[in-house]
Amino acid sequence: MKIRLAIVVWFVFLLSCGGPYKALKPKPEPSPGQLGYIEISDKGKSFKLKPGKKYYIQFPGPRSADQYLVLRTAQLDAIDAYLTAHFTNGKTPMTPLPDQTPPVDDYQAYAVEAAVPTYYWVIEDVRREVLLRLEYRYVQRWRFEFEQESEAFLAALHTNTIDRTSFEAIGNTLSPDDLDLDQLQKDLEQKSERITTLSNRLEKIEAVFPANIKNSDDKAYLDFMGLKQSLQKEAEFQQSYGLVLDVFSKERTSRGNTEQFVSAIPTFTTFFSQKNNYPESVQNAVRSVLAKRLPELPDYYRDLLNRKSDSAPINLPEGVEDLFKECNTPMGSSFSSMVSFMRNYNRAAADIAAVKSDHQSLQEGLRAGEGWPDNAFYRNLHARALELKKRIPTVRLRDFGSYATTPGAKALEREARDLRTRVGKTEQQLRRAADLVPKINRFKGQGNYQAIVRALRSNADIDFLRERYKGVDKLSIEQQEKAIRRAIRNQGWVAAETALQNLHEDRNFLNPGAVSGLKRSTVRRLENELISAIEAASRKRAEAFIEANKTNVNNVEALYSNPAFRPVHELTFSSGGGQELQAAKNRIKNYLNDLKTELFPREAIRTIYTAFSRNIRDNGVAKARAIIIHGKHYQGKNRKIRQLIAEVDPMIAKWITKPKTYRKIYAAPVNPTQQDQNEYVFRLNIRIPSEAKFPVFDINIKLPREVAKAAATEQWYDQITMNGKVLKNEGRFRITAPTKSNNYECQITPVQMRKNQDNILEVRFKHEAFKILEISVMAQRPIIKKN
Repeated sequence: MKIRLAIVVWFVFLLSCGGPYKALKPKPEPSPGQLGYIEISDKGKSFKLKPGKKYYIQFPGPRSADQYLVLRTAQLDAIDAYLTAHFTNGKTPMTPLPDQTPPVDDYQAYAVEAAVPTYYWVIEDVRREVLLRLEYRYVQRWRFEFEQESEAFLAALHTNTIDRTSFEAIGNTLSPDDLDLDQLQKDLEQKSERITTLSNRLEKIEAVFPANIKNSDDKAYLDFMGLKQSLQKEAEFQQSYGLVLDVFSKERTSRGNTEQFVSAIPTFTTFFSQKNNYPESVQNAVRSVLAKRLPELPDYYRDLLNRKSDSAPINLPEGVEDLFKECNTPMGSSFSSMVSFMRNYNRAAADIAAVKSDHQSLQEGLRAGEGWPDNAFYRNLHARALELKKRIPTVRLRDFGSYATTPGAKALEREARDLRTRVGKTEQQLRRAADLVPKINRFKGQGNYQAIVRALRSNADIDFLRERYKGVDKLSIEQQEKAIRRAIRNQGWVAAETALQNLHEDRNFLNPGAVSGLKRSTVRRLENELISAIEAASRKRAEAFIEANKTNVNNVEALYSNPAFRPVHELTFSSGGGQELQAAKNRIKNYLNDLKTELFPREAIRTIYTAFSRNIRDNGVAKARAIIIHGKHYQGKNRKIRQLIAEVDPMIAKWITKPKTYRKIYAAPVNPTQQDQNEYVFRLNIRIPSEAKFPVFDINIKLPREVAKAAATEQWYDQITMNGKVLKNEGRFRITAPTKSNNYECQITPVQMRKNQDNILEVRFKHEAFKILEISVMAQRPIIKKN
């Protein structure tokens, strides 16, 4: 615990002592004025620096831009020091500013900014005890850099100044052939390079001159400008000296090679254009060496013209005529005529070359850019082509006089003629394109890409158009696809199918092979969409018809002939041929047939039966007969629906499967319309399990009072049969009359059944009412009755 307390106390003590750097506070304090070097001291006394300690001195920022803070001390070998703009007293690493001086023993120079209020000179390490002798200076950047390097500048200028002795002796005591040109040019090149480097360095220093220093009497500034002018004069002399050395060198190396001499003529003419920069002796020396070579030119060019077979310009430098004059050498009429021809030839060749180049650029421009060209694109190019046609020079062999038979003249005439043909073809194509593009853009606005394709195909020879519209085939397919989809969406089945067939048979493409796969897949996709749409529309129409007519009980049979159960459109086309067409048609028809034979009768039977069973007196006969008709068309397998049909159809036997249990059945008139006496029928299928080999049952039929009210005096039924055999009230077989005393219940007894087989009991009777009657029936084993 004591140790921990001691550590805490020591840490607090260290904090109270501040950071590891001790501040040195000069008196007087450093000032940013430009007053030369000022000593740093404490009232005249030097600061003592102890080994291993760290110190710092604050310096204010400068008063203006582009200044250095220069620190001078002979003790840099004993300390490690740097300048920083952010002093942290060792809490975080400090960033030293770069020292702008070369590695020297007693200087440090730092670029400082007026925007920074305080800089810190940090002594990071002291290697031995030192009495610090330090001087500082705020100085303009250009001044410091020039002062530091001025002596080196002067020395470099002196070292790289060309000795004028050889130059001044040329043409006097020194012949051009006596010059060591290689050495002189090598020496000149090296010195010129160094002079250029010095000039560039001075330009960088001058770039940071303050505005008020120019044209002043500041000594450093005057020294700077004097050095600059000396450098400029030396550079100008070296340039002139280099030109004359180049003239002598090219003349010397071209001896025996007239073509090389010709190539050097621009250098020679440049010299004479600047001859005033040279003494007369140098000019005469140049004239002397060149005059000896000029007689080579007529034979050289005469041979060149005889050998030349292309239309390229002839290498005839400008100033050949002037060169003869400067060298006091007559050209002669023959060579003068030859030069005149070559000048005319070169002008035409240059014009042709320029037109060829511009025509090539025009050709490239035809295919440049993205997207479709606007109306002005080819119109502007056509204007350029017209201008090119005007620029093609007229080359006639007769205009070349005696040189008309030279191969070069013929080649030039042929080249001009061919160029006129090529440019004319381009101009003609561009004129047609300029007329065609506005039409194409109008078709584009209409979405009529097929018309665009037709227009392009009718101008197939304009190859650059095909490249600019290479996506039009795809757009044509997409446009037709949109039209077909629109027709499908609007249920224009004939229009959609016709357009689909037209797309399938369409060969109106710029590149049919490239889009055949896309067209085929598009047709297939649209076919499926058309079939699905027809099927959906047919289904919707049929379902709407079913919904509207499922409660209809009038003229029910006619409902099954309604067009609602036929497709809204009968397909006539399939890209896959007849079998696929028939398959598609069958698909729709089969679906509609399912609606007709399963959904419609099922929904109608279920709906009508609900209404029927709710109140059989409310149009019961019509409802029952509607259910029966629907039942004839019903092809479904729903047992409940089948049971509903059986419940109302008098010709379908109602099952009796349990003894002693009354079952309600419906008796319906079977005559089509109401009569005075209406014929009724009902049937029973009695299949009651029995252990007897020949089972016998009593059949009890409870009739409505209105049917049985007169049964006591007259037979209420017309005929009763069992399995087709008429039952008669005779012998021990009895059919009791339904009367009020027995609650209008008729009993048929005993009735023998076929074991485990259908036993159909059919009862027919007449009744003046034309409606549905409710009857209850029950079967039971015979009851032994007393006589």
